[in-house]
Amino acid sequence: MMKKFLGVVLTVTIFASLLMWLGSMKQENGDAASALRINSWRSSSSGVASGQTIEEVEQALIASSESLKSYEADMTISGDVRMEGSSMVTTGYGHMEFKQEGGKQYSRKEMKTSTVTTMSGQETSMDSTSLIITDGEFAYMLMDSMGQKMASKSKLPATSAGAAHEDMFKALAETNNLKVLPSESVEGEDACVIEITPKEGGARAGASTMFYAKKNGMWLKTITLGPEGKPILTVSLTNIKVNGDIDQSRFDFVPPAGVEVSDMTQY
Repeated sequence: MMKKFLGVVLTVTIFASLLMWLGSMKQENGDAASALRINSWRSSSSGVASGQTIEEVEQALIASSESLKSYEADMTISGDVRMEGSSMVTTGYGHMEFKQEGGKQYSRKEMKTSTVTTMSGQETSMDSTSLIITDGEFAYMLMDSMGQKMASKSKLPATSAGAAHEDMFKALAETNNLKVLPSESVEGEDACVIEITPKEGGARAGASTMFYAKKNGMWLKTITLGPEGKPILTVSLTNIKVNGDIDQSRFDFVPPAGVEVSDMTQY
């Protein structure tokens, strides 16, 4: 029973992390001076262009994301949590669709995960499927795990991010220290890398690293670390297609018959 409980905990943790990093956002316009900085920044193939500060990189990413109208991509998920006498290893895959229109941002994520829990030498497996839809204000989640379907509606956290945006950076900075790391290549994209480390008393137990495409500000990858500084969850995009047509109905949430949607918007 405890093994199943821990498996569910890890699964929910994964989906909560996805919701945190893959949501909707609000764009802002940049001026001509910002455009010059962006062009210089985009042309840098390694490191941070001209020793830019975190604030300069944030503004460059925000301005770059104005060109991002939509995207769809495959997702890969890898989780590895180790505790004394037990472990939980999760692998998963899925598909993500993102669109912004009329000042609102939308996303749809469909995922399948498999979790193997080991306790006292005994191993238990659990498979789950999930659907997460965001409409710029709320997030709807449907999870099917161990033969049970659960659905919920909740407010989007300010840290949600399908691409760089000002509200996200402000929310992260409230409880974290943000630092620019040397650029890396992710799926062939020149990516800006931002390290996020909780401040003393911050809400998150571990640090994380986020990767954004310089040319359009889209999120590419997140690595979440545990309290000991080791990766416990990696979520990344592959096979990315940008600015294609995505039907608006893809972002309508319709729960299966007989499944009650728990209202979590008050939390």
